This record gives sequence, structure tokens and C-alpha cells, in this order.
Amino acid sequence: MMDAERRLFASVIQFSGPRMSQTPRTGSCAEGPGKRLRPAPVLKGEGAVTAEYGLLVLGFVAQGLFTARFLVQWVVSERAGKSVVPVAFWLLSVLGGGLLLVYAVLRRDPVFILGQAGGLLIYLRNLYLIFRERSRQKETGGSERPES
Repeated sequence: MMDAERRLFASVIQFSGPRMSQTPRTGSCAEGPGKRLRPAPVLKGEGAVTAEYGLLVLGFVAQGLFTARFLVQWVVSERAGKSVVPVAFWLLSVLGGGLLLVYAVLRRDPVFILGQAGGLLIYLRNLYLIFRERSRQKETGGSERPES
């Protein structure tokens, strides 16, 4: 592996937080005694956006979507007076889980990747079962509607 590739790989897997004031403005990774490798800024100059910062934004957006599913489920259950898992819960699970999986892959975190990939399969399977049941009810003219 070439030195530049080694530095790029290290900048992706090491996380020191988005400290823009410490991010080099030269466009290359910075090394020094006792300093971690940091990715070069995507844009140069004051307020430069780093790849690391973009990754953090992706992670927070994904986690927000993933958490919103519980709020949706809670509100729907409160209105119904019983526990209900709406389709929106599963849609937000797929969106949030999918983005978290992308985040985990970019972070190269095998534990996080395995957890999100497994969950994503379950969310997609639940959506498949819900839509298959709805399709069957339309075909048979059934008036009962599933709780999902």
C-alpha cells in the first residue's frame, strides 16, 4: 500500500471529531507527533467542510430518522388506545437503518455493519408482509384492514 493510500485509510477509520480549526488548509492529510490523521477539507479556507464532518451529518440524520420511528409508533398507539405498529414505523426503519448502514460501511465498523444489515432485512421483510396482505385483501374484497 502506498503512503498516500495508508494515510487516506487511516483518516477514514480514525475519528477525532470535526475540529475545523485544526484541519489543514493545504488539501493533504496532516501528520505530526501525537496528532491523529485527519482528512483534508473538501473546501479550502475558513469554514472548510471536511469529509469527517459530512460523515457526522449523515450519521445524525440517519439516527434522527431511525429514532423518529419510535415517536410515530408511540403517537399512533396513543391515538388507538392500544399498541399499533404503523407502516410509517417500518418505512422510517428502512430509511434510517439504510442510512446508518451506509454510515457504518463508511466508518468501516464491522459490528455496526452487521447490526444494521440484519435489522434492515427484518424491516424489509415486515414491509413485504404488510403489502402482500393488503394486496390479498384487495383481491378478495376483504373489508378487514391489518393494524399495520
